[in-house]
Amino acid sequence: MLLRGAPSKGDPRKAHVRRTVLDDPSEAELSAFRILQNEFATKPWPAHHDRNRQLYMDLDASKEAGFGAMVYHTTPGYSHDPQKPPASTAIQPVLFLSRCLSRAESNYWPTELEVACLVWVLRKVRHLVQAAPVDLPVIIYTDHSGTTAIADSASLRSVASDRLNLRLVRASQYIQQFRVKVFHPPGVTNKVADALSRLPSTDPTLADEDQDDLDALCVTPDQSDQHSSTIHISDEFRDRVRALYDADRRWSSVIKTITTPSDDPVQPVLPYEYEDGLLYQVDAEGTRSLCLPKSLAAEIFRLVHDEQAHQGLDRSWSKLRGLVFPRGLKLLHEYIKHCPQCMDNRTARHRPYGSLQPVLSPPVPFHTVTLDIVLGLPMSSDGFDAMMTVTDKFSKAVGLIAGKAKWDGKDWAWPLLTFFWMANWGLPAAIVSDRDPKFTQGLWSAIFSILISLLYSNTKVSSTIFRSSSPKR
Repeated sequence: MLLRGAPSKGDPRKAHVRRTVLDDPSEAELSAFRILQNEFATKPWPAHHDRNRQLYMDLDASKEAGFGAMVYHTTPGYSHDPQKPPASTAIQPVLFLSRCLSRAESNYWPTELEVACLVWVLRKVRHLVQAAPVDLPVIIYTDHSGTTAIADSASLRSVASDRLNLRLVRASQYIQQFRVKVFHPPGVTNKVADALSRLPSTDPTLADEDQDDLDALCVTPDQSDQHSSTIHISDEFRDRVRALYDADRRWSSVIKTITTPSDDPVQPVLPYEYEDGLLYQVDAEGTRSLCLPKSLAAEIFRLVHDEQAHQGLDRSWSKLRGLVFPRGLKLLHEYIKHCPQCMDNRTARHRPYGSLQPVLSPPVPFHTVTLDIVLGLPMSSDGFDAMMTVTDKFSKAVGLIAGKAKWDGKDWAWPLLTFFWMANWGLPAAIVSDRDPKFTQGLWSAIFSILISLLYSNTKVSSTIFRSSSPKR
């Protein structure tokens, strides 16, 4: 069963879980037992499992509260988009599951933790999943997008063996034996099991200096090298940030969520603070960083990169400490990558570019022609809004073929062959074109099929057909 705070309610008894009988239970253990006893005395589920009905699962994992999941049906006749969880009023719970994390699981990173929750739930309800009909695979909702990718992947291969996470590979292989569909709904709509992730983190996980041997390779500054500075925001810049919040999609949504009261019983605990018209992001240690709109990114990047001797990504990123942009690291990487001065001074580390290979053709008219299609033309009286240009490489003669923008390669085949015949150009020996899908998908096959059909139906159409195939004979 998934009881609200069940792992924490039974935590006093967790140390004695291997014992059969408690010799001298403490008052905290007795209180936890009575709470669980009262919870089990109620009957919160209104339906029994039916293998002929669609089975759903909502699961979530949290380092603070452990694993949690709910297996349920929906009311008969209820229909909805399978990629989104059903409405809470249509849910008929079948069973609830929850447990605390083991000591090893408490060190998992988020993807491993969510996948471990999915594997644990599948092991617990394996009989229900295998009993589902072939045409009704079990639908699972999770609030972690990485879980869906791992569950849907047939294999997790990597070029470098040191980057291969064998724990996720084994989990993916285990999930593949079940007929399940895993979806990642938005966090706002995932209200059933997502309460675990919405709990505020009051005990941040800090790095232990003795936990990793790599700390010895890092130079720690002495006490005398440490200093602090205070930065004040000008009133003009403060007003600009406030005005640009409304046009920024990310921060305007966050501000609306924080400032708008909601009747949702599961209130989201966002790591943001809105004070004096400015939005701040707060980390687990309580440090605040000013959230800046994306439109100010180029201006700030110019200050930390262009005016700081065009330093690299790591040094420029360290100067942005205390400022937050939506996808800021990616924006800074693209900014430095396309910096004109950095591109001029950057050492070329790629292979030398190859020389251009010109198209050599004999000095014969209409031996080699080039094709191109021009779109976006005004509509003519005949209903044409595109044209194909045919240019002879030697004489520079140009032919124009009217057409339509919606035509594909097969539609252009007949007008092109008709032009060659009517213009007395004959079939060219070489045709040059780009990789437009209109050329690569259908044009050449249509031309060859037309020429072959004409060759068998009427051998007196054009002698150029026989001349073009004579070298092959």
